[in-house]
Amino acid sequence: DAERQANSTDNAAEELKEAERKKKMQLVGVFDHLMHSFGVWDVSQLMQKFLAKEEKFFVQYRYLDALNSDATHIQDRIKKINQRAADMQVAAPVDDAEVLRLKDKIADADEEAEEYEARTREAADVLMEITRVLKRIHMRTEKSNLLKEFRPARRRWELV
Repeated sequence: DAERQANSTDNAAEELKEAERKKKMQLVGVFDHLMHSFGVWDVSQLMQKFLAKEEKFFVQYRYLDALNSDATHIQDRIKKINQRAADMQVAAPVDDAEVLRLKDKIADADEEAEEYEARTREAADVLMEITRVLKRIHMRTEKSNLLKEFRPARRRWELV
């Protein structure tokens, strides 16, 4: 009976050793896989890369958490604004005639803005043409022998 108990204890110890050996082999396999995937064969470099990636992921997690917090804050603000708008509609219902009058004013303002924009474009075109003509005149006067004598006087005048 004692012999059987000793054998079963030995068997249990050997099974435990075998399980530990398998676990070590599995860890070595995982470690080799990590080294291959990172392309590093030095343990300290592998640890540095791993820690750098871990830090990067942590920073990204914090950034996403901040974005999520901002999104929640914005959603709360939207709810408050919608509630205020609903309260305003209940407190002072808008008259349909008032809405039509405001729409007419907006349409008139849009029409005036389009007219003003067209006049502004026309004025800009005229100014561009004047600028081109003045540049041509300037180029011609610079090349003119007749006006050469006036250039020093003109420069003195420009200084005054």
